[in-house]
Amino acid sequence: MLLVGVLVFLGVIAVALKVFEYGVEPIFDYVSGPIFRFIVGVLLVPGALPALAGATVVVGLALAPKFQPRELFLSGVFAVALGFVCLCQLPRLMAALTPAERVQLEGPLWIIGLIISAFFLGGGFGAMGQCEWVREQDDSDETE
Repeated sequence: MLLVGVLVFLGVIAVALKVFEYGVEPIFDYVSGPIFRFIVGVLLVPGALPALAGATVVVGLALAPKFQPRELFLSGVFAVALGFVCLCQLPRLMAALTPAERVQLEGPLWIIGLIISAFFLGGGFGAMGQCEWVREQDDSDETE
């Protein structure tokens, strides 16, 4: 009885994978291909990620007085900017490797670099998400 259950389970998985392969995947590739290539193309333009990091810091500094605690919001802004800077340094790191080192280290370095960038970006957005928006209060509306 257990063997039949396992075989049915594996059969359902195999059928679902074939349906995805021939039905959903071509549609997803058709729709997401140009969008993904555009986003990656824009981000790989030299100077795009550092400019995005700079814009993040400028906008974050402008918005910082409106959030409490301000220090937590600013640390989140700088962590997000650092995540963008880490992403832009990955191609430079790969270019510094010799061809023999590149074959052995390219995959692990990309993975480690993307993980570090994801931690900075996620931590920064998490820190900013814990802050509260503070509305400006009028002194004339306060009751004493």
